[in-house]
Amino acid sequence: MLNIVVVDDEQIQRDYMEALIQQACQALQVDCSITRLESSEHFLFELEEHPEWQLLFLDIEMPTLDGMSLAHQIRQIAPQIEIIFATGYSEYAVAGYQVDALDFLVKPIDHADIERVIQKYLTIQPVQEHYVLVDTIDGVSRALNANEIYWVEVNRRRLTIALEDEQIELGETLAAFREKLNADFISPHRSYLINLNHVSAIHANEVQMEDGTAIPLSRRLLKEVQAAFVSHYRKGAY
Repeated sequence: MLNIVVVDDEQIQRDYMEALIQQACQALQVDCSITRLESSEHFLFELEEHPEWQLLFLDIEMPTLDGMSLAHQIRQIAPQIEIIFATGYSEYAVAGYQVDALDFLVKPIDHADIERVIQKYLTIQPVQEHYVLVDTIDGVSRALNANEIYWVEVNRRRLTIALEDEQIELGETLAAFREKLNADFISPHRSYLINLNHVSAIHANEVQMEDGTAIPLSRRLLKEVQAAFVSHYRKGAY
């Protein structure tokens, strides 16, 4: 979930930016929450109650407290917020770097601009480790780093989980285990889950994993798996 704020004194621009952001997040398959504010003062008033805010699309030419002045204050009180200036005045671009802005967009802004900026933000974020608690058939409780899981296979209500240097078995259904995982995992076949981070190639009837395993690929799921693979790796490019 991306928590995004748009600050612009013109309602038509706030509406337009919100529509572009929603379109870009949908294209990137990223959930987002968008807050729209009409002034720098309103942003400062609300900031303390919203530590979750991550991205700020900020107009510069606004009455009373302009966007550049607000950006300087943000760097003092909330340096974790990434600022993207969205303005009709390109001459402010150099000043944007003084407040370590993530990007500088000159109006009119289009969908491609917003998608590029969000991709850029996602790329610079540190990888968040996601752990899964499991009980093996040997009665051992373990915390697995989900990113270290290559693939999962079910056979008669017994799961085999392939890690980089070992395989472990669980007495659990594939559907129940899928609920513990994040969007990096997809099913290419009713008996398998694969981690998109460890896919090396997709063929017509199988998925080649980095550990050399060939995972069966159902014909009806081919397009879905290909689309998920492309979308997954597009997030790492800008």
